[in-house]
Amino acid sequence: MIYFVDEDYSQIKPFAFELAMRGHDVETLADADAAFLRLHKIKVEAVDLVIIDIMLAANPDPARSKFTRDRTHNFKVTGLILLEELMQHNAAVFPAKSLFFSMASSRDLIRKIRGFCEKNNVQYLDKDSFNTCYDFGEKIDEILGKIK
Repeated sequence: MIYFVDEDYSQIKPFAFELAMRGHDVETLADADAAFLRLHKIKVEAVDLVIIDIMLAANPDPARSKFTRDRTHNFKVTGLILLEELMQHNAAVFPAKSLFFSMASSRDLIRKIRGFCEKNNVQYLDKDSFNTCYDFGEKIDEILGKIK
């Protein structure tokens, strides 16, 4: 199963469809809290890859969210914090079976993302760097081939 963690379903739908057309099972998770609940205890054999957006929504009720506005710097680094939490709770899966897929444009944010990725050996893919969904599918299949 490939999981997409991104609240903007209309934006990722073509990418998810491309992966499904290639024979992958794809599930989307609309916010960081839903993703954490679904993935923090998932077994390694039940996940092929988790694709995480950086600027990610959380449960709108702060009392029910691990990913508050303050903790996530106004939701700008929610994906980074989500992956940190998943790494602490499920080291058998994370970070090995995860990557970031985002359109971050701020230099400071990109620097944070790249620093996190270097430190934790996580790949970062820029949504704008793919001319077609086919190109994205090719890249994901390449990454899956290296993971397996």
